[in-house]
Amino acid sequence: MFSMQHINPNTVINNFALLWLTQLPWSILGQIIWPRHTAHKFWIQRRT
Repeated sequence: MFSMQHINPNTVINNFALLWLTQLPWSILGQIIWPRHTAHKFWIQRRT
């Protein structure tokens, strides 16, 4: 484990903010796209 004294809290906050900002749009897109995609596949399977 690294020592906590060598960590700058601002860089940790910035890293978390950057990670959150980069992950959040993809999770929202995934929640929007994937249910429609699976429902579309299910609808195609049900029709045939």
